[in-house]
Amino acid sequence: MDAFSYLPLNHDIREIRLITLHYPDPTSGEEPTGCTSTVPPPIKLTLSHVSLDAQPAPDYSALSYVWGDANDMQSIILDGQTFQVTHNLFTALERLYADGFSGKIWIDAICINQSDNDEKAVQVQLMTSIYSRAEEVFIWLGPGPDGGALQTIARLSALFQGEVMNKYRAGKHDFISLRDTFIKNVVDLAVEDQGQNDRTDGFDFEAIFRLCTERQWWRRVWVIQELVLAKKATVLCGVASASWKSVADCVASTFSPLWVSRELSRDIPGRLREIANSISRTTIHLIMAGHLYQRSLEQADWNKDRAGVTLIDALDTIYGAQRTDGALSTSDQRDMIYGILGIIRPEDRFKIAVDYSDNMTLEKILFEVGRVVLVDRGPDVLARRRSSSASLPSWVIEWKSKAGFCAGVADGNTLRKKNDFDASKGRSWENWSSKCQIEQASYAAPQISLLGRIITQVATVGRKFKYYDFPPKNVNDIRQWLLELMEMLESHQLSQVDAIPSASNDISRELLSRTLDNIWRVPIMDRNDEKRVNDENKAILIAGFDALMGKRQPPPEIVGDEEKKAWVLAESRDYRHAWGVGSNLAVVDGTGRPGLTENEVQVDDQVVIFAGGHVPFVIRPVEDMGGGGNIRYRLVSAAYIYGLMDGEAMEGDPDFEEIWLV
Repeated sequence: MDAFSYLPLNHDIREIRLITLHYPDPTSGEEPTGCTSTVPPPIKLTLSHVSLDAQPAPDYSALSYVWGDANDMQSIILDGQTFQVTHNLFTALERLYADGFSGKIWIDAICINQSDNDEKAVQVQLMTSIYSRAEEVFIWLGPGPDGGALQTIARLSALFQGEVMNKYRAGKHDFISLRDTFIKNVVDLAVEDQGQNDRTDGFDFEAIFRLCTERQWWRRVWVIQELVLAKKATVLCGVASASWKSVADCVASTFSPLWVSRELSRDIPGRLREIANSISRTTIHLIMAGHLYQRSLEQADWNKDRAGVTLIDALDTIYGAQRTDGALSTSDQRDMIYGILGIIRPEDRFKIAVDYSDNMTLEKILFEVGRVVLVDRGPDVLARRRSSSASLPSWVIEWKSKAGFCAGVADGNTLRKKNDFDASKGRSWENWSSKCQIEQASYAAPQISLLGRIITQVATVGRKFKYYDFPPKNVNDIRQWLLELMEMLESHQLSQVDAIPSASNDISRELLSRTLDNIWRVPIMDRNDEKRVNDENKAILIAGFDALMGKRQPPPEIVGDEEKKAWVLAESRDYRHAWGVGSNLAVVDGTGRPGLTENEVQVDDQVVIFAGGHVPFVIRPVEDMGGGGNIRYRLVSAAYIYGLMDGEAMEGDPDFEEIWLV
């Protein structure tokens, strides 16, 4: 079969193609060839060319959907020629026909010549304009009934507006109390209806759960910008529909609080909590991306040509949210970056070349992204590093992989507004970035330089602490891990006593004593509830640590082994909840400071503080370029090192040197 023949676009005037749907003329009495009274006429479309810069602006809608199975194709008639579309797109067109849609619409699989890589590259760069200028974006979740999910969503959204937002805007009620009351009432109705066939008086959370988990649209990378950029978005599923605003209101008001509010979640039945968690995890990246872009619009005085979020905020919001529940999907891995460029601020977007040729690999794109975010945010972004690809430099982030060891760094995560630590003691990245060599790096020669100071080396590495509960409940394993860390410290101190003059022994013993008194800080990285330990929560954390370690014993009236174990668990709950060890390693550095790092760290790795960085990092020498001590390093991990987190090693005016990373 001959391929459909496209007329070329004029890229100089930012041309795009638009689709017009054609309906049979009921007065003509004519039927297309091959049609009978029981066979519907074929879908007929025509294409027209318009400039995005035309005056007046072109009036059109756009479709957001999942392409579907490329092996399941159906024929339509496009400009009089046979054209193949996936079954899912075919059903979307059928829905538009059923609704009597009469305007023009943009659909990527039809409006872009998918066999022309050059055209694809140009059109991808126009996505911001295409979707932001569309009068409406239709979100097609697929055929088949939605089980009443969209109707339930619309009801919940309307109820939230009436019971919470309207009363809050009136200024007579506290938002948190209104929201909590709303959630409790909704949960009560949902619980009463659990297991019943007739759910007309209740809220069918199961239907919403199925809608979010069984429809592939939620997992597609491209839908993020298609939705976020829309002036107005309408969700279509089968014959049902609802506004996207209803969906966003429903998720934000009903499900996200159930996920993040511990107090509320305690009284919610387990299955209902699982449903809320799953719905929130599936949708939260879309909600957050929408809020970020809306904020950028406000800051740009509603000028869409200047609006956009930073590249790192978009990546961390979208892929960071997804790491907890699987990855977003795309048929071309390069689209994990290209698919979100539409919501990126122009100064970042134009630094990432869109290239669908065989010469451009995902690794090359990630390299370019790594340079952009590192120049923008400095060393802190490296705390997010998790690169497992041998073809990538150690400092480049693989955004779809599991998050790295962040150690309380505001590394681009927009939920964290403030760094917990200040290892380089107030040295701002803006004052040091011009002295580093990052933008000069190329994929062929990927070394970069940061200014830093190597403080010490890793002297001892402990074992990983593995647990499967949160917070961890196995008291014996927790206690054993802590005792091993204490033993590592004491063994290191004894080795130092033999190696240093006797006059320094007292200093070494004093340091060990002070460190052991603060050892409780290491497993929680001196943080509780996403903030630094302070005078308000310090006492209860120490009390929990002492209960775990047996320094505090149960009251005399508690005599049974199970009762004693229950007492320890209850007394240590806050401390265990702050536990940040995960599957990371305990380490002791060359001066006897304990810490936590990722499990790739080895003895003799170096501990460095980069100018402008808020935490220490572990690096490993790998090569001496040309001799003469021109050492290159691989980045291994961010680190929490007790005694280095608040700039203790940066007193005075320390000398920085070029640290070359490969």
